[in-house]
Amino acid sequence: MERYFEEIKVNWTSISIYTGSFLRFIMKDFGGFLDEGIVIVADNEILAGNFISDYCMKTLNGCKATSWKKRKKHPGNYCCIFLVVSKTTTEEEVIEFLQEQDFLPIIISGGVLPEYLRSRKHIFRLHKSELEIGFYDKRIDFQKYLIQNVSEICETLENLQSSIACTEYTGSIEMKNSFKFFVAIGSVYAKYLRKNYSEREAFTFLENYLRETLKRFEEIPKFSSGDDIPELISELIWDFSWAEKGVKIANVNYIDEKAYESLKAKCAVLYDHQFYYFPPELFMEICSSLIGTMSETELKKRLKSEGIIKCDSADYTSKKTIYYEHKQKERLRFLWVYKDKILSPENLRLEDVFEVVSENKKSEEVVVCAEIM
Repeated sequence: MERYFEEIKVNWTSISIYTGSFLRFIMKDFGGFLDEGIVIVADNEILAGNFISDYCMKTLNGCKATSWKKRKKHPGNYCCIFLVVSKTTTEEEVIEFLQEQDFLPIIISGGVLPEYLRSRKHIFRLHKSELEIGFYDKRIDFQKYLIQNVSEICETLENLQSSIACTEYTGSIEMKNSFKFFVAIGSVYAKYLRKNYSEREAFTFLENYLRETLKRFEEIPKFSSGDDIPELISELIWDFSWAEKGVKIANVNYIDEKAYESLKAKCAVLYDHQFYYFPPELFMEICSSLIGTMSETELKKRLKSEGIIKCDSADYTSKKTIYYEHKQKERLRFLWVYKDKILSPENLRLEDVFEVVSENKKSEEVVVCAEIM
C-alpha cells in the first residue's frame, strides 16, 4: 500500500488545494470559511510552473491565469485558479483576485515574495519533495467519495468545533477559522481513507497532516518578517552546480594564478573569516530564478535589509583589495555575503565542500607542519 508521508509527512499542498477547492463553498455553513485565497511560495519559477502543470493535468479542477479581471469567466465552485505573480502583476490585481468567493483563488510566486504579499493571511511554502509524494493516483476515487457521501462529509464538518485539533488550538485568534478550514480538509480526507483503507492508514495520515498544518501556520509570520529569505538564498547557493559551472572557491589570502583567472572570468568566490566575496554577475546567475518576480536592484535591496549582504554603494557592492601573483594587487567590486547566513543544514561552509586549495596555501601549510614537528 502506498504511503502518504515521507520527509514532510504528507503532500500537504496538493491535498489542501484539491480538498479545499471542494470544501470552501460548503464550509460557509460550518463556521470555517476561508475568507481569502491562498499564497504559495515556490523556490523558483521552474518549480512553480512544474507544480501548476502537474496539478492541473492530474486533478482537472485547476487552471492557470497570468492576469486577472472580474469580467473573466469563472470555473465551478469546486475548482481553483492559479494566478502566477510576475514583475508586471499589480497589487490591486492580486488583492482583487484573492477576494474572489466563487472558487479557490491561489497566488503562486516563484522566488522571493513581493512586499505587498508578505502580510497576507494564508502564505505557505511549496516544498520540492512534495512533487514526489503520492496523491494524484487516488484523486478519482477521492472525488467520487466527495460527491457520493455528502451527508457523511457534513457530519464530519459538524463535529469540527468539538474536535481535539480545534479545541486545543493555541494559535492566534484571527487565524482560528482558517485553521478550522484546514482541519476540515484533513478530517474529510482521513474519512475517505478509512472508508477505503485501514484505520491505521487514516489515523496516521490525519495525525501527520495536522502536525504539518500547525507547522505551516507557525511559519506564516516568517514571510511578513522576511525570515524566510536567508533560508531561500542559502538553498539557491548550495543547490548551484559548482562543478558543472567550473566555479572555484578560494581563500582571499591565497589567490594563485588559476583562482585569479577564474575570478576575472566571474567564476570564483573568495572568502575570509567573515564574508564570501561574490562577483555580482555570478551571484545574480545563482539567484536568476528569483528575477521573475523582482528586479536585480529590488533583490539586492531586500538582501541588504535582511542583513545578508554588506554594502556601501548604490549598486549594493563594495570594493575589496586582492593580492595575487608576486604580490600584485587589484581592487575589485564584490557582493559581500555574510558567511553565517548561508551555512548548510549540517553547518558546513562552502569551502568545507568545494574549496580548491592553492599551491601557495599548501606550501605554507607544509612549512607550518614542519615547524610544529
